[in-house]
Amino acid sequence: MKHRNFIISVIIILFCIIFYIPFLGDVPLFDWDELNFAESSREMIVSENYARVMVNFKPFWEKPPLFFWIQTISMKVFGIGEFGARFPNVICGIITLLMIFHIGRKYHDTLFGIFWSLSFAGSFLPHLYFKTGIIDPFFNLFIFSGVFFLFRTFHPDLETEREWEKNISMIQSYRNKQLMIAGFFIGTAILTKGPVALLISLLCLGVYFSVNHFKKFISFKEFIIFCFVSGFISLLWFGPETYQNGFWFLGEFIRYQLALAGTSQAGHGQPFYYHFVVLFFGCFPSSIFAIFSLFTQREESPLQRSLRIWMQILFWIVLLLFSIVTTKILHYSSLCYLPMTYLSANTLYAIVCQRQNKLSLLIKILFGMGILYSFLFLSLPFIGKMLPNFIDKTNDIYIKEAMKIQVDWGLNGIWIGILFLICNILFFLIFKKGKTKLAIGILFGGTAIIFELLLIYIIPKVNTYTQEANVNFFKSLRNKDVYIEVLGHRSYGYLFYSDKQPSKTPSMDEKHWLVYGEIDKPAYFVVKKSNVLKEIFNPELRLIKEENGFCFYERLPKVREGVP
Repeated sequence: MKHRNFIISVIIILFCIIFYIPFLGDVPLFDWDELNFAESSREMIVSENYARVMVNFKPFWEKPPLFFWIQTISMKVFGIGEFGARFPNVICGIITLLMIFHIGRKYHDTLFGIFWSLSFAGSFLPHLYFKTGIIDPFFNLFIFSGVFFLFRTFHPDLETEREWEKNISMIQSYRNKQLMIAGFFIGTAILTKGPVALLISLLCLGVYFSVNHFKKFISFKEFIIFCFVSGFISLLWFGPETYQNGFWFLGEFIRYQLALAGTSQAGHGQPFYYHFVVLFFGCFPSSIFAIFSLFTQREESPLQRSLRIWMQILFWIVLLLFSIVTTKILHYSSLCYLPMTYLSANTLYAIVCQRQNKLSLLIKILFGMGILYSFLFLSLPFIGKMLPNFIDKTNDIYIKEAMKIQVDWGLNGIWIGILFLICNILFFLIFKKGKTKLAIGILFGGTAIIFELLLIYIIPKVNTYTQEANVNFFKSLRNKDVYIEVLGHRSYGYLFYSDKQPSKTPSMDEKHWLVYGEIDKPAYFVVKKSNVLKEIFNPELRLIKEENGFCFYERLPKVREGVP
């Protein structure tokens, strides 16, 4: 059995290498998040200041430093660029898939572990997750690990219970150990993205308390142990930062977290049901199986039932919490991927091992959605070619201009759609013949392959529409002694791709000084075409070119009399 599990673990690692590493650095990093995080890591390397997160070489109080430290190590190994920025999440993907396989194997069996990792790797958004340069994969891995060890605290496995029968005094020692490990992971999550990690874990404890009919399951001393370890780990950075620089940075960090919850940041206001829709359509096909797990029961041991309850608690807390939060971004609900794919595996296991025939409706819904996605992929080349005609109806000048760029959509999308259609038909026919394991493997394995092809086909085109002109312009100014700035919109691309170095420009209002002040070297500006009239007042700014919905300006320093 150990030999079999080792082979499966090796297969998981090979899967991650094959699917997540190729083409990792082929497409530029995307604004905002990927470029934001990569730029902060680059500035750590340039400034050799690893104690504080910065953007434009000014304090950046939105995020703690742990992920940036990991990304910095990657960039030091692979170089400052797209591959180095995204590679840490490949490692996170390997760790995550191995972890959920072994948890599934431990509390169910090897087949369940395979189904769990297959559900994660073979669904749309979870598959994309580890090919990005965002913080959330590590953040969610740490939170999930913390919640899992909270579960272990109150639900020991059979081997541990047998040890307790020999020595009752081991009970408290075991619980304290699990709580300390849980606290360690929650503390690292706080160091990765912020205190919402502690909030989620405490909410899980609170909801479990109510599910447990308000029976006392944790002592005050144990609760303090968990919170103390979480706080101690987070203070390893927050403490020295506050000691050296005062409470200003910590205050700004807390204010930002509160603002993120209470107001719509950066135009990311969405309706309450936003994350429900994202998870349902974005996590196909595991989302369909997970839904049925929420409302159907299968034979399971008390320990398995407890694990399922904790997964459901984590899923609903994250989903509802980030639905209530005013700022809604696609990856905010990504922590749901882990419990959702567990619930998906639960349904798959019931289908294969317990021969549940009540799930015919599930298969029909799954097949219907698969057909819809297939025709959507089939139509992508035609949608791409007709896109400029639809965009002409908008009043946004920037979008109109951006969509005028010539993009060769080709016909590859048709073949991707046909392959996905074949995959879904094969799944349906083979499932009907009773070969459920083979059908499940075709569905999730085929989805992973086809979605990978889709990413290769789509992402470069998205980059062409949204930022190719910008990135090329910034790269053209690299290693030149000039100023670069964007006006009227938020971007981190000009910092990262121009390889901006620390400068002595006035700190109070750098943009205003670059536009109107007495500059000492050429300054270049990028403005969205729709914002030109609002942002450009100085006639000294000379329009260089217009491309991709952006206007590119140059301002030269005045020649002083008597200065050669």
